[in-house]
Amino acid sequence: MKEDLLRISVITPNYNYSNFISDAIKSVIDQNYHNYEHIIVDDGSTDNSISIIKSYISRSNGHLKLTCTSNQGQTKALNYALTQVSGDIICWLNSDDKFCEGAFETINNEFKKCPQAEAIFGDIFIIDSQNKILKKLKYLKFDYLSGVFNGFGKIIPSNAIFWRS
Repeated sequence: MKEDLLRISVITPNYNYSNFISDAIKSVIDQNYHNYEHIIVDDGSTDNSISIIKSYISRSNGHLKLTCTSNQGQTKALNYALTQVSGDIICWLNSDDKFCEGAFETINNEFKKCPQAEAIFGDIFIIDSQNKILKKLKYLKFDYLSGVFNGFGKIIPSNAIFWRS
């Protein structure tokens, strides 16, 4: 493991997303980056999500951690996951989302280039069930006036932001 790699903590809430969770996990495991942890909080799933997640634990070389809770909602699952992180950088990956190849290396390099940055975010691709890109959403420069006039949801995508712990 290189010393210059920031530790990235990925948090994923899950509830009955067995059709998608595998792709989300694979997108993390397949990063060409090894200083990360992936914390999944399953919020009382009644489908086979938990067995799918468990099948990846041994393949993750200790990077994947699963906590199972009773159904209390996404916010509580996220808040619990945040208490478990040990990384320098945190990001939130929903169970039905996935990272592009090389995302962690890019994020590490950007934080290294700009050590005063508290958060870095990127664009997102909307894809269909066959992974065909339907459109790319390009987010605006983050500043107060843009947020007021365009809406802050159009500036900072929750599924494409990485922030310092």
